[in-house]
Amino acid sequence: MEKVTKWGSKYAKKADVFASTPYWKREAEEVVKIFKTYVSKTSGAVLDLGCNTGRFISLLKEGTGTHGNTVYGVDVNTHGLRVAKERHPDCQFFETPEGITEEVGFTAFIHTINQVEDLDKLMDTVWDKMKPGGVIVVVTHNPIPSRLRKPLNLFNGYKPDSTMVREPTRGELKQMMYEYGFQCKQAYYFGPFPIPFLRRRMIYVGTKPEV
Repeated sequence: MEKVTKWGSKYAKKADVFASTPYWKREAEEVVKIFKTYVSKTSGAVLDLGCNTGRFISLLKEGTGTHGNTVYGVDVNTHGLRVAKERHPDCQFFETPEGITEEVGFTAFIHTINQVEDLDKLMDTVWDKMKPGGVIVVVTHNPIPSRLRKPLNLFNGYKPDSTMVREPTRGELKQMMYEYGFQCKQAYYFGPFPIPFLRRRMIYVGTKPEV
């Protein structure tokens, strides 16, 4: 993954706080449910792409266990990786997915796709590491209209997000993943809010086609 901005202990702490909110937990638990659905249909390693401090890995272990599969975490934030290693000494962590040595059967990509600058390079590598039949889950927020982003961030107490690279709509996300080679199984809105940008998320589930 290519370095963007704001990486370091400050960003890791901010992301760790976000991972303790009920909104993030609800989304991450939805990914755990998807893992439970597909784990019996595929094998291989588990990859948390954009793992930061390893909070999703913790939730996955608590929710289902990893069925003995090797767990990898990838993130450009070296401080976050150090924390993740301390939390999960039985897992393997890298700054790029090139270090992965096993075929990946399940990839979780939670709130990261909007921040990666060279997404083509990253997804090409992830594709190469995933086994045929492997599952990828992408979680991202719905696009916020530009005229509303600043006031909404101020209302929520956030500073303007300079790491934002892309904000795909659901159709754009499906098309993007199709172009990377994945076959869409599901693509849906998730969350209790009817207005898209009020903490309602998009979830995409795709598979690498069998050879």
